[in-house]
Amino acid sequence: MQKRTSQILIGLIVLLWLAIGLAFYFLYHRPFTPTFASQIVLDGWQLLIVGLVVSVAGGVGKRVLRVSELPAVAQLSMQAAMGLGILGLVYFFGALVSVHPVVAWGLLLTAGVIFRREIWAWWQAWKAVPALWRDGDGLVRFSVISCGMILLFTLLVVLCPPLRFDSLVYHQTLPRMYLEAGRFVYVPELMFWGFPQLTHMLYTWVLALGAARMALLTWAAGMLTILGLIDIIRWRMSMRVAWVGAASLLAGFSVASSLTWGYMDWTGMLFGWALLVALDSWRQTMNAKWLRYAGLLTGFAFGTKYTAGILLITGLTVVMWQTFKIKARLWNLLLNYLIPAGLVALPWLIKNLIATGNPFYPLLLRGGAMDQIRINLFQGKPVEGNWLDLVFLPLRVTFWGIDLGTIGDAPNFEISIGPLLLLFGALAWLGWKHFSDEQKTFVGTATVIGLSGLLVWAVGGRLSGYLIRTHLYFSLFPAFVILAAVGFAGVDRLSIPGARIGRIAAAILVLVLAFNVIQVGMDTAQKGALGYLLGLKSGEDYVTENLGVYFPAMQALKQLPEGSKVLMLWETRGYYCMPVCDSDEVIDRWQHDWAVYGDVDAVKAAWGAEGYTHVMYFKTGADFVRENDTGTEGYDWGSLDELLGSLPEVENFNDAYVLYGLNEQ
Repeated sequence: MQKRTSQILIGLIVLLWLAIGLAFYFLYHRPFTPTFASQIVLDGWQLLIVGLVVSVAGGVGKRVLRVSELPAVAQLSMQAAMGLGILGLVYFFGALVSVHPVVAWGLLLTAGVIFRREIWAWWQAWKAVPALWRDGDGLVRFSVISCGMILLFTLLVVLCPPLRFDSLVYHQTLPRMYLEAGRFVYVPELMFWGFPQLTHMLYTWVLALGAARMALLTWAAGMLTILGLIDIIRWRMSMRVAWVGAASLLAGFSVASSLTWGYMDWTGMLFGWALLVALDSWRQTMNAKWLRYAGLLTGFAFGTKYTAGILLITGLTVVMWQTFKIKARLWNLLLNYLIPAGLVALPWLIKNLIATGNPFYPLLLRGGAMDQIRINLFQGKPVEGNWLDLVFLPLRVTFWGIDLGTIGDAPNFEISIGPLLLLFGALAWLGWKHFSDEQKTFVGTATVIGLSGLLVWAVGGRLSGYLIRTHLYFSLFPAFVILAAVGFAGVDRLSIPGARIGRIAAAILVLVLAFNVIQVGMDTAQKGALGYLLGLKSGEDYVTENLGVYFPAMQALKQLPEGSKVLMLWETRGYYCMPVCDSDEVIDRWQHDWAVYGDVDAVKAAWGAEGYTHVMYFKTGADFVRENDTGTEGYDWGSLDELLGSLPEVENFNDAYVLYGLNEQ
């Protein structure tokens, strides 16, 4: 007994010695800086918050979406999609009263308690994820590693301060405005307020919970989409084909890097994927519950952005096509689909109607801050391209789509989607005769959605210059991914004397995907994301290195005397200067006000009456428009120069931005 006591005492003394010695050593030999430690804690906290929100969404979705007939990972992805849609609407109604952090945490904890069993079961389903690549061949292993690296690179950027254009204009600006106002409010100075805001409500929620990197939520939506696509294609086709689909999607630089943007595109894609699975399951079983699920998911997709409403057209096309095949009663099927879709889409139209009198604000009709002049300016963007887009849209989007650029007279598709979706997707017909009936139904659903969606996209692009942009239609991409995977499956069976076509196709995939891993990795390095995350540079330095003089100019506005209010001309991004500034959201402020008042003194008086004390003129942007844009008939540049010349200059930022005093004559 005495010996045992001695051993315990010696053991405790040894442990104490080790602890004290280690503590004193690292007191004088710190392995990392306090800045790095605090950054790690902050990043971990934000990841935890978003993980909790997605987990609660998974639990809510599991309670609503009982789909045991699907494979486990596809189930958890669909359930998270359904839960995110429901919680986004719930938070919207709550935000009408308050977005206080106490309310945000109250909702999270209450939902966590109510759905605790479902949340635990949803977590348990993640054990099935390793099965998506276990026992895969060399192509699968390469795709797993490459896609994993892309997800990691983009996660590093998401954890840094936001940089992307529209995020700084409104995607991540609106949630901050709601938090400062204390509740969901009408924001007349941002016409984009009128767009559906399901994802913005989720952003507001995680921001109120303490996660400033709101885009983590859409990164998580992207990961769920990719995992869900892999599992459903693996289940219907094969593991090899499934990873080809994922690789085809992430082989596009803009598609991959858009995981970092903080836009609404990946939540739209998540709902688009879940809708496709719901419609396919309905066609496989003819169980009406799937049609109702499809309706809800269609409405949630519309809640991410107006153009995701294209899924209503593609969904109706699938329903009518199936009805024609089986000669069913169309009316009952439409009711099962349209009523749920309308119920969850309607709140976004009602909030516009109440606030502005126009349910489709800021489009089509006058209302709110949109008079006829602004409507004409906003919707008057000339159509780009030509009639060839109606026939060759997939080719033109693929070959002429460059990140924020154009080629010659090509339309501004804005982003690069990579070549694999087109190269493999165009061959989806190859293996048709080898498919089972279930596979033919699955591929047929993707084909109807993809082709009908392309038709609407092509027609829309001939009606408005804005509607040709590729990222507006990300909700269609799950269908394109499935077609690309199926096309590769057909190619994989082909051979000619002396060569296996499938091996050549696999080599092409490896080459393209490897190039994109390098490109995304280089983009992450060039941004300096790792330096920020390691505490080697501040957030201010990170943003300035990436956005140049914009950031110090915006920060200077926040140093103006209390009560100052700045009107920005030709600068659309208000994220880093709010709440002091009002941005020129679509670069129409001078054009509009000159058309209304027609006199320099009258314009200045109107701005002063609105409470503005300063004008921040983005000279570089205005000069670019003045020199290059031919669609500026409404601009009176001479009068603009006269107005600016009459104002006292307060500060000049490298001649890129000039700050003027408005109330000092």
